[in-house]
Amino acid sequence: MFNTEIVGRMMKYDNDVYSRYRAEIWFDYTKKAINEIKEGALLAVQNFSSTSDKIRYCILEITSVIPLHYGLDNDLSGYPGFLTEAAENIYRDWEEQEEEPLDDATKIRCLAIPTNFEIIIDKDKKVSIGIESNLPMIGAEAFLLDEELTNRILNYDIDKSGDVIEIGHLIRDENVKILLKVEELLRVHFGVFGFTGAGKSNLLSTLVRKILTESNLPVKIVIFDLMGEYSTLLVDLLVKLNNSMIVGIGEKTFVGSLISLMKADRSLPEYKDLLKKATIDVVNSSLYPKGLVSHKDLFKKAFFRILQSRKVKIWQSGDIAVADFAKMYERTLLKGNLGKSEALVKKLYEQLLRKTNPLNATVCLALIQYIENKYLSDEKLGSIARSNLELFVNELKKKYEELKEFGFSNENVIDQKKLIEILNSPDDKALVIFQSHDPDELRNLAYQIGMAIFEDRRRSGKIDPVVSFIFDEADEFIPQDAKDSYERSSEVVMHLARRGRKFGLGIGIATQRITYLNTNIMAQPHTYFVSKLPRKSDQERITDAFGISEDMFKQTFKFKKGCWLLVSYDAIGLEAVPLPIYVQNANDAVLEFLRTLQ
Repeated sequence: MFNTEIVGRMMKYDNDVYSRYRAEIWFDYTKKAINEIKEGALLAVQNFSSTSDKIRYCILEITSVIPLHYGLDNDLSGYPGFLTEAAENIYRDWEEQEEEPLDDATKIRCLAIPTNFEIIIDKDKKVSIGIESNLPMIGAEAFLLDEELTNRILNYDIDKSGDVIEIGHLIRDENVKILLKVEELLRVHFGVFGFTGAGKSNLLSTLVRKILTESNLPVKIVIFDLMGEYSTLLVDLLVKLNNSMIVGIGEKTFVGSLISLMKADRSLPEYKDLLKKATIDVVNSSLYPKGLVSHKDLFKKAFFRILQSRKVKIWQSGDIAVADFAKMYERTLLKGNLGKSEALVKKLYEQLLRKTNPLNATVCLALIQYIENKYLSDEKLGSIARSNLELFVNELKKKYEELKEFGFSNENVIDQKKLIEILNSPDDKALVIFQSHDPDELRNLAYQIGMAIFEDRRRSGKIDPVVSFIFDEADEFIPQDAKDSYERSSEVVMHLARRGRKFGLGIGIATQRITYLNTNIMAQPHTYFVSKLPRKSDQERITDAFGISEDMFKQTFKFKKGCWLLVSYDAIGLEAVPLPIYVQNANDAVLEFLRTLQ
């Protein structure tokens, strides 16, 4: 339970605005101790609620470890010759103390914060865990917890048989696994924050992979992929998951050979050649993380399967066109004639056909069916209105005949109605990755989809399944000063962040530029993954939103790739207590899949 070989002493504690108090514990220095006492380790210190029948120990988490030698005490203001000689002596003291402390002047100074839990040991030596009942005693011994008890504390009250995933392990101990409750993670939002090179996209793809492979819930993940990098980072899920797809907004999103393939008839003899060429072009034009660039050839089989299964689709905006059309005519047709609105009809028609939209044929057909069913079938429709509408429909029909042979089949498109059906399905998991050559279109589409599913669930009262909308490069979706398409994407993210959880709609945001984010949205996520943030302004934003102290941030400066500070109000066993964890490299999972793909 306790490591009795390395024992510290509680020396003092100070009030702390973020963690209630901050304790200082000293350990005698040995090489063995300095290698076992790490940030993230848990300590047990007897508290003031202890009685003769029950001994109670506060559980503290170490946030800082500093070896000190009081012969020098970090004071370099003396004579240089004396200081150098003192430093040489200190070095020998460090080296000579392998497993036994030999010098009272050498100590290991640890700072620690409360986990808000305590261990209770009764007179029969029975161990239980409860909520911290009092402060730790000054002068009491401090014990490191073993792996079994550390696991119990860090994953307190998490049912392993329930809907949880293993996100990673403590940096200091790979045998201490950290569990995440999936629904709480997604429903009440999460954020990933780290400087350039910290591995945000890598972490996000690992998180998505684990959720969609280890969770039992029919979770839906929608990624707005501004950089076009998740088609490679999640290529295994795109192959294996039935409801998985890459959706492009317009033809310019994809290479020409892929567009030709999507328009081609499968029964044609040249289809196989088109499929091979499109596969090679997609492999060559995709964006790869550094760790996968040298393995591009391994992606050929995977992308071949993705294209063959028609998991790359074009977004169909027909429903939106119909909705805009309907709004305009509701104001005019009910009066019995079009009047001056005839010019508006033609203007709408011309705008639709001028768009560089490969779905013009589909839009035309949707409008034709809408007008015929909604208006031309109405016997009360005035003669002038009927005549003008019939002319309009005839023009649309002519254009439809011209365009349909060059359009996309239903298997290669997805529209708003179909997407909402997928996201509301109680049966299957789903992964939808949106990409576009135009960031404005991606932001506008995020607004349309987010608002549409929110309204659908609000009207129907649906709260399941959980859908998470993930915005990588979040500063491009929710900046502080938002105009035009930025204003729309900011609006929908804020709307989902504040009201979406009630209907099972969550958000995930990831960025390195925290200072530029909308501060109101920053405060919404209940789970944060934080890595190196050298800018003071970024640290302050995280501190204001989640109360991570300066001591905790100092840990992140030593982090290697894959290391994160995880803090959550809902999704992990410790509430609002930061944990330094290591998360699996997504590149390793991708390579393992590609090498075994038959």
